[in-house]
Amino acid sequence: MFNAAFKNKGLSRKITLALVAAYFLVACILFLDRLELNNDESIMGIGALALITPGVPTTMLRHVNSLVMFSPHKGKAAAFPAALLFTLFGKSVFVLRFTQVLFSLGTLFCVYYVCKRQFGDTVGLLTFFLLGVDSNFIRTTRIGYLQDAVFQIFLFWLGLSLVQLYLDKRRKNYLYCSAFIFGVALWAKLMALGYFLGIAAASLLFWRKSYAFFKTRVFGTKQVIVFFLFSFILGYAPALIFNAAHDWPTLHSVSNSFKPLNANIRWNNLDFLNNLKIRMGNFNELLTNSNVADAITMPVNGLSLPLFYFSLSAVLLYIFLRKSKAIKRSFSENKILFFLGVYSALLVLSCFIPSSGSFDSTNVTIMLPSIQLVEALFFGLLLVYLKVKFWPYAVSLCLLLPYTAAEANIMRQLWLDLG
Repeated sequence: MFNAAFKNKGLSRKITLALVAAYFLVACILFLDRLELNNDESIMGIGALALITPGVPTTMLRHVNSLVMFSPHKGKAAAFPAALLFTLFGKSVFVLRFTQVLFSLGTLFCVYYVCKRQFGDTVGLLTFFLLGVDSNFIRTTRIGYLQDAVFQIFLFWLGLSLVQLYLDKRRKNYLYCSAFIFGVALWAKLMALGYFLGIAAASLLFWRKSYAFFKTRVFGTKQVIVFFLFSFILGYAPALIFNAAHDWPTLHSVSNSFKPLNANIRWNNLDFLNNLKIRMGNFNELLTNSNVADAITMPVNGLSLPLFYFSLSAVLLYIFLRKSKAIKRSFSENKILFFLGVYSALLVLSCFIPSSGSFDSTNVTIMLPSIQLVEALFFGLLLVYLKVKFWPYAVSLCLLLPYTAAEANIMRQLWLDLG
């Protein structure tokens, strides 16, 4: 069997995917029932119970009783899957937290599929591997305070996967389903707006190619555009109906976030450069596991920061050399620039928060998959220019052994600390 795995690239890929997914599940589940229930988890649990249990309060809003919204910037979309699991497996903290694990597991496979189709099988598998063993991603999945980010990452990449399926199979239902998912993402929390604005900003980098792409390959006809918009509105409908009945509080929240003085959190938007500097610091905290938002103190992987910035430098150098036609193409530099543009815009837009939350590193958690994609592209380029032809998956994993060992040691130390 093992000889066959080494000779059969498809089988070796499936084994790698299964092993990484199993590691991720075990790593999450082993400390899923540790620590006390925090405030955000309690709110989500009450929201889920309200959907299936008569008499449970349906709101955390002031003076508003809503079945579909927690607050003007946060809907109850994630409570519906939790309610379904409560119905199937019983009401418990474990089941509530396991909902997040399922979202992140789905994210892993969605990221793999999109990266595989856009950059090749090796980069797709490397991104899957790097994300699946990442202690910060595992911690993010576990922490209740970060449940919104977990759900947003899942919905965004699920939407991208459906768009990719549409491009591969040319079935319009996939495109309409993606629009519905994006609508649900915006209902779930306003941070999804950052994704959409990021895509718009990245599209402007190649506005002629983007226009031609959306016109010919995505939409094609006005009928498709109409059905796409209808599907998006359908996904966002619960929040839309709520806003229409309560004087558009979500719109007011967005408006406040872009005012010179953010009335929600007393944040000075005019001091934008300093705000962006703080956000970059938050991003570095994300890289080093130091963006603690719960009673879980994570050891630091000393390789994370240098690996990412070295990978980013190498990828940017590749793009520069490709634009100057100094080297042959390994990956589409325009596709790389597009993804970098989306997440760069997302980081910039995170300086404007349409919520009452604190201005801390938890707001940049949705940047996570971009880190692993950049690193996977670097290792993919390394394999190409090293001219590695024999089972690049095995060579890639060997190159990543020090990083993987450091991540595994972090999880081991965490399990020991939690008893």
